[in-house]
Amino acid sequence: MADYQSLLDAVALVIGGTAPDLTNRPHFYSGSEVGDGTEMGHGTALPLKGCWSTYPAVIEDSPYAIVMPDSATISGPEKSDVFVLGEEWNVEVLRLQFYLALYDHVTAWPLIVPYRDLIPAVFRSHMQLNATPNVITAMPRSLRAVVLEYATTMYVGWECMLHVQRVIQPTYSA
Repeated sequence: MADYQSLLDAVALVIGGTAPDLTNRPHFYSGSEVGDGTEMGHGTALPLKGCWSTYPAVIEDSPYAIVMPDSATISGPEKSDVFVLGEEWNVEVLRLQFYLALYDHVTAWPLIVPYRDLIPAVFRSHMQLNATPNVITAMPRSLRAVVLEYATTMYVGWECMLHVQRVIQPTYSA
């Protein structure tokens, strides 16, 4: 089974695209930087410049996205409350924040509108996060337009709650 950071990285890969430098920036994904067109919004007026699966020290220039842990539920087989050897269902809830434009009511809000459709669409075409081990589905359950603050800079963008269903085969002991 992939560890939790691998799951966060898999989500960032779907959003941001190809990793340009796994040695010096191991949790940063940017098809835009690589130039291969794998980033969310490629071909639109506002393609993402990258996605982090850890909290970066700075956001160099918008638009960027960040994948963050939020919550999780664990249940027995077929989502029951009884745990038996062999199968455990995990639903990981991840908070995705899209820092799309500097905060300016007149110019910024129209820029974020296309992402309302782009965010769910990218997960429809990558429901298993590029075959990440044990992932059954990954789909956004809620999106909301927000004003986000990052290092005293205000941005407009989207906040999304992504639900990732995973089945693992743990070994329980007495």
